[in-house]
Amino acid sequence: MRKSGFLNIAKPPGMTSHDVVDRVRRRVPRKTKVGHLGTLDPAAGGVLPIAVGSATKLIPMLPDLGSSMKSYLAHIQLGVTTSTDDLEGEILSRDESDRARLLTSDDIEAELSHFRGDFLQVPPQVSAVRQDGVRAYEKARRGESFELKARPTVVEQLKLLDYDPQTAQLRAFMVCGSGTYVRSVARDLGAALGTGGALAFLLRTHSGPFVLAETVSLEELMVSSLEDHLLPSWFPFAHLQRVSGSSVLEQKGQKLTGTFAQTGLMLARNGLVRVSPEDPGVAVVEALFDEVCQPWD
Repeated sequence: MRKSGFLNIAKPPGMTSHDVVDRVRRRVPRKTKVGHLGTLDPAAGGVLPIAVGSATKLIPMLPDLGSSMKSYLAHIQLGVTTSTDDLEGEILSRDESDRARLLTSDDIEAELSHFRGDFLQVPPQVSAVRQDGVRAYEKARRGESFELKARPTVVEQLKLLDYDPQTAQLRAFMVCGSGTYVRSVARDLGAALGTGGALAFLLRTHSGPFVLAETVSLEELMVSSLEDHLLPSWFPFAHLQRVSGSSVLEQKGQKLTGTFAQTGLMLARNGLVRVSPEDPGVAVVEALFDEVCQPWD
């Protein structure tokens, strides 16, 4: 029976990511470690991968897929700004003019072009970014005045799906790298359009290899066998370059000698190895899985 691995959970809006972890803990043996990959805001829904058991040790090793790491369906409300850059926060301003309702899809599309590719982005004041060792949201809750520095981000795709001028709300689909704040895009797009903007709804449609169509709801998880939904520990690494013909690994820190296709992290039959650029003929075992990857050449 598999005791470790990953769950592809559909987080409902209204719950924190930690709430979801707590729910999963109720379904596993006592003292089993459980952790989540990539926090979703409480108001957001969608893909929230969860690591169970020894798979939690693999979280720091999960590969970043760059500009295609995550994707979102976003609803953005124009004509308003808030303290959190979404509609959950305090209203800071409202555009009482008809500017937002006079906008066309072409107007919005022209500004969206500035939010594609590589650019600098200022995180929301209510975010988990650390400043002087303190989370930004903690400072915001204490009423402190502070500014966050702009950070590099990359958006591979940002597509306008539709715009309703009567409600001044638009829908967009985004594919982006880790660390991209959709709330900041909503805020900055509204500023560029001269109306103000805030995120009204967010649905994460994929995170790495975890996709929305293959998620399990918490309701289903509570009434079914956990093993029915537990993905193997090697699942998030299946796309990595494989160590061809590798024998079963025995322990962490073990060294393998040979000819490797590349340097960096690679997938072996039952674990992960890392090949150093300084010594490309040696691979060091970084982690072991509970089972052999299937299928294997």
